[in-house]
Amino acid sequence: MLHVHFSNRFERLAGLLAGRLAAPPAGADPFAPDEVVVPSAAVTRRLILELARTHGICANVRFSYLAQWLWRQGARLMPTLPAESPFDAEVLAWRVLDAFNDPAWAGAQPRLAEWLAGADAGMRHELALRVAALFDQYLTYRPDWLEAWAAGRGV
Repeated sequence: MLHVHFSNRFERLAGLLAGRLAAPPAGADPFAPDEVVVPSAAVTRRLILELARTHGICANVRFSYLAQWLWRQGARLMPTLPAESPFDAEVLAWRVLDAFNDPAWAGAQPRLAEWLAGADAGMRHELALRVAALFDQYLTYRPDWLEAWAAGRGV
């Protein structure tokens, strides 16, 4: 069941979440992870710490960004959709890494090209993951930016 709570106080929302997780609904599968939709990695880390402080541990909780969660719900309803979005950070990171390895594309971004010249494969992959995670968030919260960039405009 979907529950939406609004507040401008993190402590209040974290307290409501901790209470809901402490009292699962009757008949709920005890092995199914609890799903929590979050806006950022910082909120995820803070919630993990808060739940661990409240309950002594934070386990079997799946934190997802809105775009990831919506894709999973759509895939449940439409079995023809792939299980993972092509814009999911883990999938998109490989496309970003390909762009980093393309000298023509990277050369058009001087600061990035300079950094990539001194980066090893692990550093490039980590940066690709971070960029892909940002695009995953932009897909949900800044679609107008993505449209502008696709059209060759700035934001």
